Amino acid sequence: MMHRSVNPSRRLIIGGLASAAALPPLTANASSTSAEVWLDGGYGFDRALVAENRFSAEAIEEAVRLSALTGHKALLVWHDGKLLLEHYGDGTDSSSLLPGFSMAKTVLGLMTGLAISKGLVSDLDAPVGRYIDEWQSDPRGEITLRHLMEMRSGLHLYSLARQEPQAMAMVSGPHATATALETPLADTPGASFRYANVNSQILGIAVSRALERSGTTYPAALQDWLWQPLGLGRSRLELESANGYPRFFAGLDARARDWLGLASVFLRDDIVPPQWLDQMAQASPHAPYGLHVWRGQAWAPRRHYGDPAGPSVPVLQPYRLDDMLVWDGAGGQRAYVSRGAGLVIIRMGQASWEWEDSALPNHIIQQLGLG
Repeated sequence: MMHRSVNPSRRLIIGGLASAAALPPLTANASSTSAEVWLDGGYGFDRALVAENRFSAEAIEEAVRLSALTGHKALLVWHDGKLLLEHYGDGTDSSSLLPGFSMAKTVLGLMTGLAISKGLVSDLDAPVGRYIDEWQSDPRGEITLRHLMEMRSGLHLYSLARQEPQAMAMVSGPHATATALETPLADTPGASFRYANVNSQILGIAVSRALERSGTTYPAALQDWLWQPLGLGRSRLELESANGYPRFFAGLDARARDWLGLASVFLRDDIVPPQWLDQMAQASPHAPYGLHVWRGQAWAPRRHYGDPAGPSVPVLQPYRLDDMLVWDGAGGQRAYVSRGAGLVIIRMGQASWEWEDSALPNHIIQQLGLG
């Protein structure tokens, strides 16, 4: 059943579910076409959704207002296994593919844990030179998977804010992998936190090489380990070239419901081993960061990403739930997850570094009486 939105020009779905729009059929699941791979888990997650309205009209209006401060595309609230709110902005609906940008880093974190649990990667403290042949006899080969997941690899940070050529080559064009493999050390691995796309690209290469030794690929494993078990919808994974690797740090476009399904893995014990989820959520030596996911517990009024010339994000108040995990995609793409409260909030919008990170989740937490 469709209910009228607080803003009639936008779509609000409460107490009922919108059906996924018809999409072109796949020629093959997880098959490469040009510089992209399409994943499809059959939309079972949609069919299993149970909707319930626990918000007043005023609470919804305020939540949408907060989401729309920098351009609203989608807002979903999931609590205790039920979809409490699904709202879309102009030009967006439940079938729209939305780029998560660096939210893909946390997906890579989940995939790394699955590769370890299946014995395809030995452990977090394995040196990457074990998997990346080009670095076997190189000091960079001593960087561990843990260093990469904690953003403490010691690899040089090329600045996107200053549009350094190496940083630009990572995010566009066919040479993300070659650029990552050519990145020099700037300091001792493990010595300092430096949030950078190169860490995720090297981690993804190492995991992919391990998967290839077992006869599979990263896109195929995404399909088999996450998309199919979760029943996610048709999603696009960008490749650096037709025969290249994904941009593991970004380049994943999925519906808001699919981002919800992915984030809900943190509330389940049947997809990713709970021990691995515990490890991801634990503080690294840089307390605001875990294993490829941001942590709300170590609050600071701004979230800094490691590039002195780059942006930072205001977080004006501590999160009302101490165990908040934040899947942070550029410019306000977010999954907020509280394992203790059984809560997932998906917020997607126009990319803007003006996004303030605490007001929306705190409003929702307060309205649900969770903190």
